[in-house]
Amino acid sequence: MVRQIDSLTGDDLQNSNLESLQNALVQQYWITIPQFDESNIRHERYEKARPIIYGSRTVTHRGTIFVFYVPYEGDENLFYYYPGSSYATVGDGIEVAIQGNELVFTIWREADLENATRASHAISSSFKYALSIYQGNVQRHEKEVGRYNNELATQIAAQIQNRLKKLQTDEEISKSLGYPLRERPDNPHTFEIPAIRQRIAKQELNSSRQKPLSLSMANYEQILMAIQSMAQIMEYNPSAFSEMDEETLRTLFLVPLNLHFTGDVSGETFNFAGKSDILIKHKGKNIFVAECKFWKGPKSFHDAIGQLMNRYVSWHDTKTAILLFNRNGNFSRVLKQIPEIVEKHSLYRSNMDSQIETQFRFMLAHPSDPEQEVMLTVMAFEVPNLGTE
Repeated sequence: MVRQIDSLTGDDLQNSNLESLQNALVQQYWITIPQFDESNIRHERYEKARPIIYGSRTVTHRGTIFVFYVPYEGDENLFYYYPGSSYATVGDGIEVAIQGNELVFTIWREADLENATRASHAISSSFKYALSIYQGNVQRHEKEVGRYNNELATQIAAQIQNRLKKLQTDEEISKSLGYPLRERPDNPHTFEIPAIRQRIAKQELNSSRQKPLSLSMANYEQILMAIQSMAQIMEYNPSAFSEMDEETLRTLFLVPLNLHFTGDVSGETFNFAGKSDILIKHKGKNIFVAECKFWKGPKSFHDAIGQLMNRYVSWHDTKTAILLFNRNGNFSRVLKQIPEIVEKHSLYRSNMDSQIETQFRFMLAHPSDPEQEVMLTVMAFEVPNLGTE
C-alpha cells in the first residue's frame, strides 16, 4: 500500500478525488475472514486402487475416493497464514486443497464390504473434523484481522497526506531555487480516477449452452489500457523505477487496476497450480491472469509462456497477458524476437492484430484441452536502468 501511494505523482493526486482514492485502497487491502457455505456442500466419489507397503511387500488395495466441496467467501490467503494464537492441523489421512472459491477435502477409504453404515460414519466424521479445524483456524484470525481493518483507513489517509506533503515540499524547494522548472513537451496525460469505477462484466451466456464465466473483450482492452497508462508514468519518471524488482513493479501496476475496476485485483494470489503475478476475480471466479517477467533472452521468455499456461491458467481462464520488462538495451531487437518465439511454441495457434507497437496478441491452445483457446497479450516495456551492473 505504501509503495502504491508513493508511486503517485503530484498531478495524479491533485487531479484526483482523494476520498475515492482512499476508498479504492481500503477496498483493495481490506481482509475478509472466510465464511463457509455449509448449506451448499457437495461431494463426489470415484474408485481408486493404491499401493500400500507392508515391510518388504507392496500390496494394492481397492478403495474409493470421497471428495467434499465446501464453498466459501473471503480472503483465501488466510488459509496459508498462522494466527498469533494456537493453530491446529487436520493430520494424516485427508488432503485439503483450494480450487477457485471452494475448499476441497479428499478422503481415501478402503473397500468395506461388510458394514456400509460404519464406513459412512467414519468418512463423515473425518470430513466434519477436518472442516471444523479450518473453521477454527480462520476464526482465530479475527482479532488480528479486525485490528488491521479498523486501522486501515487511518493508515491510508496518513500515507496519502505524507505523500502530498513530500510532493509539496519538493515543489517549494524547486520554486526557491530561482530557476524555472523545465517542462517536457511530450509530457503524457495523467490517468484520472473516475467518479464511478467501471464494473468488470461477464460475457453474455448462450442460452443453448452454458459457457464458463469469462471476461468481455471490452473489459479486457480496458484492463490492458490501464496497465499501459502505468507504463507511461514509468517511461517519463525513469529515476523512480530504475532499481525496482519484479515484485515491486507488479505491485505498482495494481494501482491503476484497482482505481478503475470493481473486480477483485490482487498480487501473488493462488490460482490453479501456482501463484500468478496479477489475478482479477469476479464473483469468486478467475477472469484475468497475467505474469510479470524481466527479459532474459529467448529461452527464458519461451519458458515463461509455458509457466503461465501450464501452472497458472485453469480451464476457465481465457484472457491472459505477459508483462515483459527489458533492462538489457536493444529494445527493438527484443520486440522483433517476441512474435518469433511465440509462433514456435507448441501451444501457438494464430496471430491477432494489435494497434500498439510494443504489444503482441496471440491465440494459444489450452495445454489440457486443444479445443479450448486462450488469448495471450504480450506487453513489452523498456525499464530504465540508471545504475551500474
